[in-house]
Amino acid sequence: MYINKKVSFDIDNDDYTYVPKVLNYDEICQNEIRIDNLDMKFMSETTYKLFKDTDLVFEKTKRKSAFQNLEKIYNDTNCLNFTLNDEDVPFCYPYLAKSEEDADKLVDKLKNNGITIYRYWDKIPDSYNESIFYKRLIAIPLY
Repeated sequence: MYINKKVSFDIDNDDYTYVPKVLNYDEICQNEIRIDNLDMKFMSETTYKLFKDTDLVFEKTKRKSAFQNLEKIYNDTNCLNFTLNDEDVPFCYPYLAKSEEDADKLVDKLKNNGITIYRYWDKIPDSYNESIFYKRLIAIPLY
C-alpha cells in the first residue's frame, strides 16, 4: 500500500494505530467500541481506486443473489433465520450449526471444495456464553 501524502500525526501514539498486544474478549469488545467512535482519517489511494472503480449496484446484486442461493441450500439446517430488507447488503452467509461437530464437518466440506472459511477472532474462552455460539458459527463468504 502506498500513499504519497505525509500524515501529520504521531503514528506510534495515534488512537487508530494503538492496539494492545494481548486482548481478552472484553477488551476486544471495548476496543471495537473505541474504534467505532473514531472519525475516519485517511483512505489509501489504492483503496480509493478500488471503491471508485467498483460497480456497487452490481456488487450489491451479486451478494444478495449469492446469499439467497446459500439460504436455499442451508435454510433447513441453519439455526439462524433471516429477513433481508431492500437496503441490506450481506457480507457473508452466517450459518449457525446445531452442534460444534456439525460446524466442523461443514467447514471441512467447504474447505475441500476450495472455499476459505475465516474465523474473525481467536477462540472465545469457554467461560463466556458467546463461546457456544462462536464454536457453531460459520461465516460463509459470498462469491
